[in-house]
Amino acid sequence: MLHISYNKNPILLADFKLINIFLNLYSYAEKTREDFLEVLNKIKKQIWVSYHVGLKYQRRRLTIIRNEKTVFNKIDDSLTKIEKVFSGDIEQLSLERRFPELHENTKKLQKEILKLISNYKKSLTQWDNKQPCVRSHDKIREKLNVLLESKVGLKPKNQEEIDII
Repeated sequence: MLHISYNKNPILLADFKLINIFLNLYSYAEKTREDFLEVLNKIKKQIWVSYHVGLKYQRRRLTIIRNEKTVFNKIDDSLTKIEKVFSGDIEQLSLERRFPELHENTKKLQKEILKLISNYKKSLTQWDNKQPCVRSHDKIREKLNVLLESKVGLKPKNQEEIDII
């Protein structure tokens, strides 16, 4: 649970929502993520997070990071399939011998599409490089650790304490 004291009126968020908010930081655009962390930084003196939230966040963050990276791989795979359509499927139609003009138009189309795909892949690589990787330093985790230092509840001593929560 997140407890924020604001003008003596606490704001409470259920654990599962807070876990998702923290994990969604990995899928936000960089500017959105920075804005959110900036807001948290402004109210950090009023924040308290349950141990359960921190634990679930730590357990799930690598899966979320991996899933976000998978998106870029899937896009790249899809673009590669489009490229292969020209080198495989259309080549099998023997347009050059059967319909020379259509073949020339197809070659022009192929050239334009491959150029667009190449440019898009460059853009994709830039976005992919901005996303955290499971093997690299996790800046999001680092920022949350700083913001939530001494703001996380104690670990439950036993199952009975967990059941009470």
